[in-house]
Amino acid sequence: MRSGFGAQLSDDSWRALVEAGRHLTFHRDEIILRQGSTERHVLLLRSGTVKVVRQEPSGRRVFLAVRGPGEALGELAALDEERSRSATVIGMADGSLSVLAASRFQGLIDRLGLQGMVSRHLLARFCEAEELRAELLELASSQRLARCLLRIAQTCGPRIALTQDELTQAVGLSRSAIAAELAALRRQGILETNYGALVIRHAGALAEWPDSHRTMSNAGQSHRR
Repeated sequence: MRSGFGAQLSDDSWRALVEAGRHLTFHRDEIILRQGSTERHVLLLRSGTVKVVRQEPSGRRVFLAVRGPGEALGELAALDEERSRSATVIGMADGSLSVLAASRFQGLIDRLGLQGMVSRHLLARFCEAEELRAELLELASSQRLARCLLRIAQTCGPRIALTQDELTQAVGLSRSAIAAELAALRRQGILETNYGALVIRHAGALAEWPDSHRTMSNAGQSHRR
């Protein structure tokens, strides 16, 4: 099942793009795209998952997103000759991709009549970034973490293999604050740790966190009475 960019394409259009590129494999922790690079190619993710991170001028590392099969990577820099890579892409699990030169990608987009779809895709990327900024500014720490975990689960499934450091980079909290929030979620049975990964057991309760915590606490108190 394709996500993101590829989900908006017909099977024939996706196949035409993928088959036009050079097929490569990647491994966990392998750097696939590097921030600041001026290379001009697009990657189409056929299998596996990757994480997108950015180094700020201050030196702070920001965890931006997880991408899964069907996604296009590096498409903005490939379409804009003045733009360098804005983030680094790193393999989270072994996978495969197709590499297309920018000119080849643009030519296929034109031939397949996909210009409007690509514009909508780039707009969705912009809106996604704006939503993340709004979350950091407006939501409480517990809500930011819950939203982050649910967003990643949409790509990776309920098993999330991220470190606490990566979660701090994603939601702008300290390691101690992340540890306290995760402990609270574990106590409620919403999350558990399994072989170094976080496993979401109750996505509905996580979506309503921390309100679901108050509901469960009140139910427990009523039961004791």
